[in-house]
Amino acid sequence: MLRVLCASCLGAVGQETCASVSPTPAVPGYYEAYATAHVQAEMLKDEQRMQAFRRAVEDNAELFRGKTVLDLGAGTGILSLICARAGAARVFAIEASAMAQFAQRIVVANGFADVIELLNVDADELEQLPGGLKVDIIISEWIGTFLFHESMLPSVLRARDKWLAPHGLLLPDGATLFSSTLEHVNHKEMELDFFQDVAGFNMSAMAAAWLPAAQQQCVFHKFLNSDVVVLKDINLYNATVADVSVWEVAWTSRVTRNDIVSGLVAWFDLQFHRFRGSGKLSTLKTSPTDPCTHWQQTVFYSARDVVVVTNETLRGRTRVDVDPSNGRNLRVQYEVAGLSSAINQTWYVTGAGC
Repeated sequence: MLRVLCASCLGAVGQETCASVSPTPAVPGYYEAYATAHVQAEMLKDEQRMQAFRRAVEDNAELFRGKTVLDLGAGTGILSLICARAGAARVFAIEASAMAQFAQRIVVANGFADVIELLNVDADELEQLPGGLKVDIIISEWIGTFLFHESMLPSVLRARDKWLAPHGLLLPDGATLFSSTLEHVNHKEMELDFFQDVAGFNMSAMAAAWLPAAQQQCVFHKFLNSDVVVLKDINLYNATVADVSVWEVAWTSRVTRNDIVSGLVAWFDLQFHRFRGSGKLSTLKTSPTDPCTHWQQTVFYSARDVVVVTNETLRGRTRVDVDPSNGRNLRVQYEVAGLSSAINQTWYVTGAGC
């Protein structure tokens, strides 16, 4: 049976009591962005993303047969459909945006209306699933730019604590955030020089807005000029909301060539079946050496360039928290000190992120 529900439709035991209404997002406009076809299409067309989630389910179909699954942030319902096709007995697909209406049509069109149940609700506002049920598996594509943008991971962790049965599975269950320095002087100068003359007007004041904004770009590996460091490694089974909301890490890295550092770059891996169960381990990689995904890499251009030499030791500290002006965005601070000079700058990770 397929039902489109909302938070106010569910009583204390998760029973339907009213017609569907639109949820109210904590950040105005956030859910509306995901109700558009072009945003959903961008994610569906990302082959690396799609293949990773399909492998995690289809290569481990025996783990899904007869199970109850929660798909959190279901969008078009694609992950729910993959789980149902793998043999899941029941799938709760939570989607807070109006895309739930289209997901309903897609589920019906593909013959899974008796398996997949759409819940048009903000998961954080929902205390119980229909029937007060627990689930065997939670699958969610919660990932944003710089891994954490959009702050959806806390919703997954809260859903884990409310609804995942003992010894249940999370997919993905691990994530690792990496970083390195890079030389991208020409690109940075090209972007900043653009504002020098726009239709004959000097708009160089825009540099003050451009530099603090993290950029999404596909970076070639050849631009990296120091050893890669791990900023954050997460086990979703024991991570807390506090762990992933505000954190900082100290690190050291070795410069790999005489060069100029014009900023820093970050990317992530996602792991499936890393920490629990008998599933086949698989990984989604978004590094500069792997095919580019719709997340690309996140580039933080520094206000000034720093000269470095081979084998120089860089001592850094990275701090991440939520942007006070928008709870879905991130504030990222890098402090990097070398032999001759240092970078100490704050950037903001904003935008759709998907």
